[in-house]
Order: sequence, then structure tokens, then C-alpha cells
Amino acid sequence: METEPPHLGASNDPTARSGEVIRGPDGKVITDEEHQRLHWLAVYCSAPPPGITAPAVEFLAQGHDATHFVGSLFGMAENLDRTLDIVAPDPVERAKLVNYSEIASHYRRLSQEVLLTRVVDLFLTYVARLLALIFITRPETLRSSGHVRVDFVLQYQTMKELIRALADEQVNRLAYKGMRELTAEIERQIGFAFFDDEKDLARAIETIEVRNLVVHNAGVVNPIFRRRLPDYPGEVGKPVALPDAVHAATFLAHSVIGIDRSAVAKYGLPGFTGAERERMCHRIPRVRLEDEDVRDKGL
Repeated sequence: METEPPHLGASNDPTARSGEVIRGPDGKVITDEEHQRLHWLAVYCSAPPPGITAPAVEFLAQGHDATHFVGSLFGMAENLDRTLDIVAPDPVERAKLVNYSEIASHYRRLSQEVLLTRVVDLFLTYVARLLALIFITRPETLRSSGHVRVDFVLQYQTMKELIRALADEQVNRLAYKGMRELTAEIERQIGFAFFDDEKDLARAIETIEVRNLVVHNAGVVNPIFRRRLPDYPGEVGKPVALPDAVHAATFLAHSVIGIDRSAVAKYGLPGFTGAERERMCHRIPRVRLEDEDVRDKGL
């Protein structure tokens, strides 16, 4: 059974761009919810765009899993309630039974947090894997990463092993930086811009910072968060206003595709060429990184 995108309630997304009137091919106005659903389906449930890298395909496949997982919980609750409506058509008798949709709604914020943290983690993993692929495919991008000790070089028997180790070391160093610092250093070091639009970079940073707050401070605003994002709504000691998880997942997916296309064009990165893959919801394949070229790239 195919699941719909998670119905997590009306969007209260402080990072979303709203107010734009969008019309379909027939001229009718598309509602925010319909627009959100169409974007979600288009990016996660279509075939991966041709030519994108293995890390990008992996992001889309696992993001698809995460969004479908959360959506299936709400879908199952609705289906159980429909079944009970048939079993107990009398409103008085039905009121005595469990209302699963109400239970699911009670945990709406938790479901938002689960999906948001998962897609942000996948995005950060994508960034690390993409950088590793750039460094390994184009070793000259490692030249500006600083001096290398002779004893480090002598640990490896082949140039391929050395390049892979240098790439890993560089990625691990960059992984501890914030998104703004990381993107600035990469642009300075190898001339690659992750985001062409400052607004998109700011939205990515906001989404990541909210994820960090959820993971490290139970989603409660603290002074560090306020200092880093002074314009983001919320008071210290109060639960943070979550961006709509489906909006965030869709935004990060579009960001990955845009970043990936730019990196492929600039560095000639190999596109994913894996063998036939198991399909998931009849629309997007599950990714199994069995391709020999991908393994050679260490991804």
C-alpha cells in the first residue's frame, strides 16, 4: 500500500515561504497542503534525477523511507478508525472504543521531531560523502588542505590509499564545523559554493540548528540557540517552534539535488550506476550500493 506524505497538521513553519498564489495547469489555485504534497511526491517518489551521485541517491532513498515511515503511522491510525467506525456504527458505542487518530495527533510534535532530525542527519551525511567523493575524484582539491607529515604518507603503499586517507582526514576535520563555517571554507579552499542563494543557506542553517536543539536540549530554546539565531521565534526555556518536517525534508532534498548537479558539472563526478535495485513504493528504487565504482570511491 502506498502511503501519503505525513499529515502533521497545518504548517506553522517559521522557515517556510508562504503567501504565494500557485495555480495548476487548469488555472485553479493549489492550496498550501496540495502544493506541499505535490512537491513531496515529486522529489522523493519519482525516479532519482539522471546523473546524480551515489550519495545523492542514497539521501533520496533514505529520506523517502523516513517520510513514508512517519506518514504510515498516521495512515494506519486513520485506517484503524475507519475499521472501528464500521464495527461500531452507533456513535455512543464508537465513543467507547479507542480513537487512534486522536492518539496519533497527541504525538504530532514527536513525529515532527523524528522526521526533522532524520532528514537533517541524512543531509549532513550527504555533505560529508559528497566532499569525500570530490577529494577522491579530484585529488588536486586536497592541495590547499595544509601540510602532510612524512610519517603519515609512509603508512600507505599506494597513491590510491593515501588519497583516500587524506580525503577521510579532511572530511572528518570539516565535519566539526558549523554549516556556515564549512561552506565558507569549502568555497575558499576549492571554489565550490553549496548554496547560490544566501536565503537558502540561512534556511539550511536554521533547520540544522533546530535539529541540534531537539537532539541536545530536548527541543527547548537555550541561550546558545538564541545567540546563533537571534531572529528565530522562541523564548529561552520554552519549546522551539519546529519547522514543518515535510517542508524541511522537501527543501533539503531540492538542496541536495541542486548541490549535486553543481558538483557533478564542476568536478566531473561519477553518477550512480548501480545494478537493478529493489523498488519501494513503485516509484523510487531502494538503493543498494553494490556498484564496484562506488565501492572504489569509498562511499
